[in-house]
Amino acid sequence: MKAILFLLSTTLCFIAKAQENEIDLHFNKNVELLGYIVELGDPSDNDPNHPISIEINKWPEDKNNPILFKIFEIAANMEYGMLIHLLYSLPEFPLKENYKLPTEVLKEHGYESEVEIDKIKTLIEKVNLFYSQTKFDDLWTNLSPYREETLKLLNERKPTESLITEIESFYEKSYEHYEIVPSLTIWSGPGWGIKNDETKTAIFVLGPLNKNYDFSDERFQNLSIHEFGHSFVNDVVLLNKDLINETEKLFTPTIKDSMSPQGYNNWQTCVIEHFVRAGEIIIPELMGDASQSKSLMKYHTEDKQFVYLPYIVEQLTHYRVDKKFTYKKSVRKTIEDMKEKFK
Repeated sequence: MKAILFLLSTTLCFIAKAQENEIDLHFNKNVELLGYIVELGDPSDNDPNHPISIEINKWPEDKNNPILFKIFEIAANMEYGMLIHLLYSLPEFPLKENYKLPTEVLKEHGYESEVEIDKIKTLIEKVNLFYSQTKFDDLWTNLSPYREETLKLLNERKPTESLITEIESFYEKSYEHYEIVPSLTIWSGPGWGIKNDETKTAIFVLGPLNKNYDFSDERFQNLSIHEFGHSFVNDVVLLNKDLINETEKLFTPTIKDSMSPQGYNNWQTCVIEHFVRAGEIIIPELMGDASQSKSLMKYHTEDKQFVYLPYIVEQLTHYRVDKKFTYKKSVRKTIEDMKEKFK
């Protein structure tokens, strides 16, 4: 009886939290600046005659600014996820002299040494200088009506309270705030899940879902589960670094060859991504959409080659959903099972 009452009170708590928390949907000027810089160096395949393309390419002198090449040189081996998180966390450009680097963000992405911090500082100085010498402010102003159209579209499709409740219940964690940050300057397809522990905010940053600045794809809901999932999953998986190290042989050359082009260059990142995608499959099933779960499983295993995903979904469902273990315990037991299963 006590166990039933506990589970009931926990569920009601998550429902109350979800009802309190509206999802804030907004653009971020710094993220758009990063997208603009990347676009100038590596143009997307959008229709050059699209009104947004015309605006973005209105100032060819920005593309030839020598500071741009310095930025690319410094950031050559930096992950986009870190750059997105960094610029999102900084004050809005132009930065004042007394700005502070978000050291916790850099630490989260493995940038802790004095050399690494100095490199980041140099990068930000160059971005600040680039901002002051280019027409980005004009671009930001000119894209205003397109941002309004995008926000209107995504507001009609954003995750429901019931979906956020299910996510929080499955992962046994809640955030006080949820933000979705679309971008018109970032190339089509990518999404990133980041978080701000200080403000207890989970953030989902995304480029257009299809080329030509199209955000109308139905994948938006799945991506929301996926990218918000990173805010819940990453820290839990990283509690198991001992097991991740012990199972590193599972990152075989064959799997590495399929993972690396997708940006998952090491076993630790690959494990995190498997568990995020497992949540993306299990949560729709819990909400009664078995066909969606089946379709996602097929996509992630056949198209994206996440070969351990079926086993992880099976074990995670067994421990978390059937046996009602904590998510933390379920993850550890699943990785332990992988160690034995794939010797």
